[in-house]
Amino acid sequence: MTQYEQAKTQAQAQVEQAKARGGEYQKQAESYLYDAERRLEDAKKQAMGAVDKFDNVVETKAAQAQSGIMSWFGGKK
Repeated sequence: MTQYEQAKTQAQAQVEQAKARGGEYQKQAESYLYDAERRLEDAKKQAMGAVDKFDNVVETKAAQAQSGIMSWFGGKK
């Protein structure tokens, strides 16, 4: 095998290794993306749960306040 053929074989081997690593990096990046999307969905659910809880508390307190104010003026619940 000539020096040129050896260099060509080595270059081809390096290209194949780079392709294999690129595929691994792609899979890893896709995994990170999936994980990030899952975490974002979890964060959205938690945020919406907190908003719902806050909204329920506000509605309850507003109803209690309205009831109290109406009782001052002789209104009924």
